[in-house]
Amino acid sequence: MGGRWFVERTQTAARRALFGRTICTVADYIGGASPRQGAQVYALNHRTGDFAPHTHPVAQFRILWAHTASPDARPADAAVRDDGAVPRFLVCFTDAHTAGEALTPAEPLRSLTLRVEPTDAIRFPGLDQDVRIAPDGRALHARAETGADAVEAGTLRRRVLLEDPADELRASLVDAGPGTGIPLLADARGHRFAVVLAGDVLVQEAETRRRYSPQSVSWQPPGSEAVSAEAGDAGASILVLGFPVSKPWHRAAAT
Repeated sequence: MGGRWFVERTQTAARRALFGRTICTVADYIGGASPRQGAQVYALNHRTGDFAPHTHPVAQFRILWAHTASPDARPADAAVRDDGAVPRFLVCFTDAHTAGEALTPAEPLRSLTLRVEPTDAIRFPGLDQDVRIAPDGRALHARAETGADAVEAGTLRRRVLLEDPADELRASLVDAGPGTGIPLLADARGHRFAVVLAGDVLVQEAETRRRYSPQSVSWQPPGSEAVSAEAGDAGASILVLGFPVSKPWHRAAAT
């Protein structure tokens, strides 16, 4: 997918995959099971238990949220609503060959992984013998709540959750009131992903005006034209993810 449209969660292809030592249900948005090039986006359903730190040979964003409501659930303590909306979530970025934080969720998790370069390689420090660690790799994370229901019509609120000005790494949460235009690619120089978290987004595609629901994902490679998007009647919350553009983020040096 490299055009103007989103992939909805109902359009994903399901498969089973081994994550560490656990079998998980995978929903492929972009790229499929064994992509050779291009973006890779998939969702995983995780069981309870430790979410062990691990590394991949490519940089990635990951979004995590809980399936069911529980005051003890981590990293999010609110259930996904019936319409698929995600009220609370954790967004993470890790450079290649860099391990993120350990999590011990009390509830099953759903995660969405987004990469510019595909891989099926995974290594667990302390368990695997051939783990390479980037000496200056970044492991960033932030928790946030969507807030489209608190934004008035015609109003746009943008919150930067993760940022590194050195190479334009950025994760921003955009809450838009009903009928508000959403400039998804107003300043894009590199790869961008957009994830609908709450509400609906209307996108003009050729002669058709399509409506996209929560957990829909869009990938826009460098050079893409701006997307004409608008929040639906209940507003919309969109997480916009920008990959670094000024250094070889995809293959960080490792020792």
